[in-house]
Formats: sequence, structure tokens, C-alpha cells
Amino acid sequence: MKKSITRPFLALMLVSAFTAAVFAQTTTPVERHGQLKIVGNQVLDKNDQPVQLRGMSLYWSMGAGTPTAGSFYNADVVKYLRDDWGASLVRAAMGIEVKWGQGNDQAGYLNGDNSAGVSNKTRVTNLVDGAIQHGMYVIIDWHSHNSNNYQQQAIAFFQEMATAYKNYPNVIYEIFNEPESQAWATVIKPYAQALVDAIRAIDPNNLILIGTRQWCQQPFEAASNPVNGEHLAYVMHFYAATHKESLRNDTFRALRLNKAVFVSEFGTVSASGGGAPDLASSDIWMDFMDQFKLSWANWSLSAINETSAALNPSGTSVTPGVNGANWDNQLTASGAYIRNRLKTPPKPSTEKSFYALTVDVIGSGNVYQGTAGTTNPNQVFYKGKSDTTLTLRAVFPSPQGDWTFTGWEVNGVNKGNALTLPITAGGSADVAVKATFHSPTSTLPAVSGSKTTQWSAKMVSGGIVLRGPEAGIAEIALYDMRGKQIGKFLRSAGANGQSITINNFKIPAGNYIMAVKDKVSNKEVYRTKISLVK
Repeated sequence: MKKSITRPFLALMLVSAFTAAVFAQTTTPVERHGQLKIVGNQVLDKNDQPVQLRGMSLYWSMGAGTPTAGSFYNADVVKYLRDDWGASLVRAAMGIEVKWGQGNDQAGYLNGDNSAGVSNKTRVTNLVDGAIQHGMYVIIDWHSHNSNNYQQQAIAFFQEMATAYKNYPNVIYEIFNEPESQAWATVIKPYAQALVDAIRAIDPNNLILIGTRQWCQQPFEAASNPVNGEHLAYVMHFYAATHKESLRNDTFRALRLNKAVFVSEFGTVSASGGGAPDLASSDIWMDFMDQFKLSWANWSLSAINETSAALNPSGTSVTPGVNGANWDNQLTASGAYIRNRLKTPPKPSTEKSFYALTVDVIGSGNVYQGTAGTTNPNQVFYKGKSDTTLTLRAVFPSPQGDWTFTGWEVNGVNKGNALTLPITAGGSADVAVKATFHSPTSTLPAVSGSKTTQWSAKMVSGGIVLRGPEAGIAEIALYDMRGKQIGKFLRSAGANGQSITINNFKIPAGNYIMAVKDKVSNKEVYRTKISLVK
């Protein structure tokens, strides 16, 4: 039988709910969340709670339209998005090298710098200052597909922005919008590292977003070979009518590598920016971003003549909220959908829309789906999706050495040690697979270009033995796969090959991150995943 609630208790509940509602309405996003940081694959706020920023990306700063795209870069737009749409984030997409139109009034920052008579940089700083004034988070986006061609100019720009805004937790730096076919390892990553180092020399705290290959559709590739630094997130962009399950799986695999992913741009339409909004696919994407706490900005807040635009061409106020001006009758189908999404709270974390197949490897080896080397098996299934039979294959390292495969576990149940394992997964339950490889020792691979060329780690009774060939004082830190530090130790100077035994430090067998810092230079010289086995 349901118990009745006494009137005093009910009154207290109503007062508490009212107080919480008033607090949410009268505080700004930045007042609520403060300085952001990235721990593991999550963006956390000042209270160490996961936070999902949601909002709008403005169109190219020098873009056309009636009114022009750049004219939306003002404080009134920021305040209106916060108060009427419920947004917490805006993105300033500063055009760089592109020049459009017959005249010179649509010229990027490095190619004439003309946004309807105003500098593109001024457009950006107007929006940033408006975001600071109204307590919103704001992305400063170097909006180019070929940023690697302008590395020094990008460094100078972000050094200027970091110097101006380093003390404001509102600001997020996006250093390379949508690389195209440039190689991650040899082009995009070195560019990103140079930009990260330049910004971090001035601003150690505010988030930095790093574009990934193929128009920001390869976050797993970037997470597999990450840029060095703190509070970094890899960018994923999608357009709902074009991009579906495979991009969600690639994003999930990046998260499984314990790297943060940030959706700094997405559209409800096709990748061309045209076509009718695919709201069914958009709903699935929204559920995905809500469940995994991915922050997002929709493309685009503009009156440009594209179906991705949130506002209709002509007649739209660039000073909403002033003298009663509003956008109620100016919303496109996409704009109405996004506004409604922003005004609706995200689904609670307890409401799952996706079920996952996760595969963890203990020891040195790998697991593939189907033919070895073709597919990473970690993936998600939308709720209600029919169950599918998959075959997982355990693959030894090369050279195999003394490694042996000791078996599978599925949801904690032993499934034998055959090298292949059929499993059933789908949209009704999570499936957690563990594959265990064993060797008396676990030797880490060499790192090309690293001062420290090789480290090894193994578990012994009562502790861990770490060995490194480089003489000198090193600081060794161990982290769990969520990014939480579980131990830090100094190795004293000595001959090459000296080892350090860490006694009375017991941790379960499993995967960890080991980071080695040279204490003379105070620079990290080595970071890798290690697998400790009993």
C-alpha cells in the first residue's frame, strides 16, 4: 500500500523543488559549473561532476545571408540563446582563408579579414565578451579545413586569445576545424601538439578541442595516438541524414580508450548542409550524446539559405530580446527541433538508450571481430535492435614469445580458451567480454623518438617491479583506465637497466596507464598502457 505523505514533509518537498527551479533559472551555466576539466573521457565541472554543454555554433564569421552571418556575433544573441533556448554553449566559427562572393565583404581572417566591414577577429571577441558577460561557455574555433598550412598564424592567434581570456573559465579553444584527408600521425597531430604547447604555456586550464581526420569523423584514430597534454578532447562532427551507426561506434571506441570526445558541430540534415532534416536519425544521435555525456553545438545559428540553418532568411533580428524582438516565427524545421531539444533536459543517466559490447584485454594480445585485423569489436546497439551473433577472435602479439591465451569471460562467466568465441549482442543488454593473455613478464614496446626507449613492468609478490634503461631520476605515475592516479614513485639515479621495486602496493591484475616524467627537464617522456598479470 502506498504511504501518505504528511503535509509538513510535502510542503518541504515543494519548497525544495521551487528553490531548485529558481536557482536553475537565476544562475548562469558558468556560475553553476565553473572551471571545466577533463578527467579520463569525461568533461567535469568545478564540483567534479560530469557536465554536458549544449548549444549553437554560429556560421562562418564572414558568411553571407540576410542578415549576414557575422551580424549574429553579439551579446544579445548570447543572452537570448541562454534565456529563451536554454543553451549553455556558443561557438564562434572564425573563417580563416576562404573568400566568398564577388566583392571583398566575405573574406576570411587571413585573406582580407572582412565580415561585412568588420574584422573577423572582432566578430569573435564580441561573441566571447558577450558569453563572459552572460555566463555562457564559448568555443573559439579556427574554422579552416587546412589549418596545418597556417600553423604559425594559428599559434599567434591562440596566444593572443589565451593571453586575453586565460582567467575566464568560459573559454574553450578549438584549434583545427574539420581536417580533410591530411594524415593524423604526420600532419594533424604535430600541428595540434604545437598549438597545445603554445596555449598551455599561457593558459594551463581551459579545454582544448582537437579536430580529427576526415571532417572530424575519426576520433578513434586520434585517441589511439593522442596528443600530449591536459584537458584535451577530440572532436567528432556528424550530420544526421548522412552519418549513422559506424560513426557512433568509432566514437564509442575512442571513449573506450579513455579519451574525451566533444561534438563541436553537427547538423540535422545531410553532410552537404542541405536536404530535409532527418529528425528520426537526429533523435538517435541525441540519445547517444545524452547517454555518454557528449557536449554539442548545432550547425548553425544563422539565416543562411541552407536547411541546416536555424533561422529563416530575411526578417530575422540580430538583436533578439531587444525591444521585444524574438525568433518565434523565424525558426526553420531544424531550428525548431534544436530549440525544443535545448529547452528539454537531457535524458537522465539511468535511462539507457544504447547497450554496449565491451571487450577488455588483459595481457599482451588483441581481440578482433571476424577476420583478424579488420574490426575493433567495441560497439553500441540502439535500444530494441535485434540481437546479432558475432564471432570474436583472440590474436597473439607479434612475436608471440612466451605469451599464452588463457581464456574468455562473458559477463563474468568463464567461456573457455578457444581462440574464437561466438557471442550474441544487441539492443537489450550490455555484454562485457574479457580476454586474458599471460606471460611471466610484460615488456613495453619501444617508443620512436622518446628519450626513454623501453620500460617494463611486472607484478611480484607484495609489489610491482618497474624497469627502465635510462639513467637519471624519473617520476613514475600509475593511473587506472578512468584517469585516476593510483600511485606515484621516484626512481633514483643509477646505471641503465636499474629497476625499482614498489613493495606493499597491491592492485588487481588488469590494464593501467604508466607515465614516466624526467625530473631534470620535468617533461613527460613516456606514456603507455600496461597490462599487469599475476
